Amino acid sequence: MKTSFETACDYLQANIRELTRDETLDDYDLNVQVLNPSDAGEGKETSVGFLVGIVSGILDRSVRPQTIVLGAMSLMGELVAVSSLVDKLQLAVDSGANSVLLPAENKSDIAKIPNELLDELQLMSYTDPLDAASKAININ
Repeated sequence: MKTSFETACDYLQANIRELTRDETLDDYDLNVQVLNPSDAGEGKETSVGFLVGIVSGILDRSVRPQTIVLGAMSLMGELVAVSSLVDKLQLAVDSGANSVLLPAENKSDIAKIPNELLDELQLMSYTDPLDAASKAININ
């Protein structure tokens, strides 16, 4: 989980000018609270979610209600398809989500998702980490 957070911060530091004028990530104090530290090993696919959370704070704009952001990225912003997608979507529904943002790399997996889940969720794909932030926060 720590690596995912650091990846999000490093990517954002390199690309923050696409979001703000003259600010750097150094202008902000970033803190993460992990509620279940024993589950930290499960955080390998959270870097895009961390990035969205940081952008939300920087821009002082909330993420869309009941939205979950899934996905991992590299330091260069290359996206990685979400593994065990059906399980994660079921967890999203069980947690009360009605929207899920997924990397475009998962488009081929949508046909494998049961209709019961598709009926419960609005799936949106993103093509890069800042596109995920834009869709999660409704940035025009």
